[in-house]
Amino acid sequence: MKAKFVDISKKILELRRIKSPEEIKIIKKSCKLADSVMRYAISKASSKLTEIQLRELIDNKIKEFGVEPSFPAIVASNNDNPHYRPENKKLNGFVVIDLGVRYKNYCSDITRTIYVGKPTKNELYFYDKVLKLQESLCKSNETGCKKLDMKARLVLGEYFTHSLGHGIGVEVHELPNLGPRSKDKLKNGMVYTIEPGYYNKFGIRIEDDVLFFDKPVVLTNTVKKLIIKN
Repeated sequence: MKAKFVDISKKILELRRIKSPEEIKIIKKSCKLADSVMRYAISKASSKLTEIQLRELIDNKIKEFGVEPSFPAIVASNNDNPHYRPENKKLNGFVVIDLGVRYKNYCSDITRTIYVGKPTKNELYFYDKVLKLQESLCKSNETGCKKLDMKARLVLGEYFTHSLGHGIGVEVHELPNLGPRSKDKLKNGMVYTIEPGYYNKFGIRIEDDVLFFDKPVVLTNTVKKLIIKN
């Protein structure tokens, strides 16, 4: 066959930025399932469990719902690495739980940070700082992705070591990119994450999935007030 092959992957990524009403409906369901798994994980977290054991509970709950994880769940206890892999150590201090499910081939992505033990005033201060920032960015009508990212950096400075967020859909990371070099603008039908983090001796990250439709609508609803466990 005489043919010329042309790479259209970038054009497909561009088309996937804007979700159809049916896609949005599926993503909302995916987020609802992720919320259920997150609430379950938080309820089970304690100083008696290791990071690996909590991740296993998360994986089993996802299977119970008849879906798959959209990425390997992160359980990071008292650790300042945002891309940490769970180890066989007991939960202690700030515990970052980052998980998602894939429902009808569409992903969700949610992060909550809880505390196992008794937090210090300094730790409570930084959690409240991240929480207030995250909530304000989720409500912001700013459409410039770079501007949203810079707002987070102005508050968290050098201790914010990754992009503010990313688009989400059939892949857990797709367009738009909410980072310091982004030229993307939020438009109706886009679904993206808002996930500022603070990493300095310990880690704190709070992440929600957001739909932009004239204004931002948060799709993940697990409580964000700091939960303290024994």
